Amino acid sequence: MATEQSIIDKLFCDYGDPDLRNKGFHGYRAAPRDARMFFSMRVLEAEIVNGGLAQFLWNAFLHWRGICDDCAFGYSTIGAMPQAAAMPEVVRILAAHESNCGAHVARAIASKSVLEFNAWYAVGETAMSSPVEKLFCQSGNLAELKQAWLSSHAGSNVC
Repeated sequence: MATEQSIIDKLFCDYGDPDLRNKGFHGYRAAPRDARMFFSMRVLEAEIVNGGLAQFLWNAFLHWRGICDDCAFGYSTIGAMPQAAAMPEVVRILAAHESNCGAHVARAIASKSVLEFNAWYAVGETAMSSPVEKLFCQSGNLAELKQAWLSSHAGSNVC
């Protein structure tokens, strides 16, 4: 039976490793959305656990909109309704801080210095903090909902 990790591994095998810092990264757009959603949910959840929405925006800056679109679809598809309902608020917060984060990203690229991340995070962590972040921290039943969906779709082109 397929697992979330095996779906993500198959994406990497079939389409290459992710490169979220590369503007030309395809974001797995050619992959079935039912498979892509697992990668996107993993990225969003891992970044929020690591450092909140500010961390996610920094690390996925060039591709955050596509990831969020996949997540909105994914959470709804697997029946994670609180997370699906929170995605418009997540997108609103990210969009409100996109310009400021982008300026820091541009300076980091130009200076080749990670200090710009520290400058961004000092502002972004507080400004972007939101109660919705707690919904994506693997507390609750997200893992169970993902596995239940995969079990019910065993044998499909996703699994």
